[in-house]
Amino acid sequence: MNVKDIIILMNANKEKNYALCLCKGGFEGWLQVELWYYLNIIMRVSAAREVAYPTGDGYCDLVCDASEGKPAQWIEIKAFGAFRDGDERRVLESVGEDIVKIQRRPPGTAGAVYFLVPKAVAEKVEAVIIEKK
Repeated sequence: MNVKDIIILMNANKEKNYALCLCKGGFEGWLQVELWYYLNIIMRVSAAREVAYPTGDGYCDLVCDASEGKPAQWIEIKAFGAFRDGDERRVLESVGEDIVKIQRRPPGTAGAVYFLVPKAVAEKVEAVIIEKK
């Protein structure tokens, strides 16, 4: 999986994205489930949700099995819904926690953290990122 897969999924569901982005907590959960469906059913890549990390507490949002010579991929997803406008610092802290958490994936696997932000609040989020460096 890569960022192109997320873009394909987001473009295919624009109207739904706009609505779910306004739902408290709904956008991120929806995106994770839609990615699971897209990978397993459409792309035929075996993926699982909420897989326990081998060390420490916590679960990984999405884990794709190794395929076609590529290592297994552990993926954390953070989606900033428009409902969280004004909560940029807290959301960015949770992105940082996901970055730390993904380091606990098994040796020999790939890892990625994807952070999606609606255009409506992108400038505010970017300003906080620049401020925090």
